[in-house]
Amino acid sequence: MIGQYGIDPEQIYLMGFSQGAIMSYYVLWRSPELIGGIIALSGRLLTEIDVSNIDLRKYNKKRVFIGHGTEDRVIPFAASELTSGFVRDIGLLPTLIYYPIGHTITQAEIADIVDWL
Repeated sequence: MIGQYGIDPEQIYLMGFSQGAIMSYYVLWRSPELIGGIIALSGRLLTEIDVSNIDLRKYNKKRVFIGHGTEDRVIPFAASELTSGFVRDIGLLPTLIYYPIGHTITQAEIADIVDWL
């Protein structure tokens, strides 16, 4: 599809909330050539992901925005701290922002994403 429409994969970003964020991390890990980066909101990395044998060159231009609520009781914000470690391990510098919210998305978070993009 990307080739058919002449879309530059580096201009494609996946954005997901909760389970969608988990899926976005998976695509970043599994198929980094398909996207320019991800926006992961209130999510975490799957524990099954093994980063011990990956080609770091595939990730050097990827961008990652991580947003998470400090009051999230569904997926604790500590999960984003661990996940940002994975992102750093593959050589990226994620933007990690915490918000004083629960398991939701706010206008402030959307404004930060727009600025980041």
